[in-house]
Amino acid sequence: MAKDQKSWLFVKALKQIVISYGDLLTDVGTIWHFFSIGERLKGTVLASVLAFSFVVQAVVSFLFGQDCLSVAAGLLGMKPIIDTVRDLNSSPPPKEQKLPNDVMLFFTRMIEVVTESIPQSFLQMVFFLTTYNKETNTAAFIQIASLAFSIFATGSMIVMADRDFDISPVQRSNMQNLCGYTASEL
Repeated sequence: MAKDQKSWLFVKALKQIVISYGDLLTDVGTIWHFFSIGERLKGTVLASVLAFSFVVQAVVSFLFGQDCLSVAAGLLGMKPIIDTVRDLNSSPPPKEQKLPNDVMLFFTRMIEVVTESIPQSFLQMVFFLTTYNKETNTAAFIQIASLAFSIFATGSMIVMADRDFDISPVQRSNMQNLCGYTASEL
């Protein structure tokens, strides 16, 4: 692989990780904020959505034969990093893994979007509207940042996952009617 191509893949992977973990960190910050101002129900609801996403990622890892590291990473919110590194390095899939690394990364991203980013966006918008201080015309910065990251993560993760799936040589050969519409060159 050419040096420019490898550099581009590294930057792309870094961008995906920053988006994913920026969303996660602002979600945790929002949960902390709600607990700190005494809004325990709102904090618990947001924490539950995050925990549910982690459990789903771990269960999917287990069902598709990924190793214990991937299952544990799913429970700790670290699965996107593991799958991104495996795909970026073209590492061989773990022995019992039922699907290629690029497909597992696609599933990881889609699970993150469906079980975390979209529900967090909806809930945070509702909570923003219900906690907005009309007298001072203010809202907590972390709420706004988290809402923005969740919305941005939803759109960008779907676009990146779809493009990566479309330009995958394996997917192009397996699903010629579905994949191959995006140019695979830089």
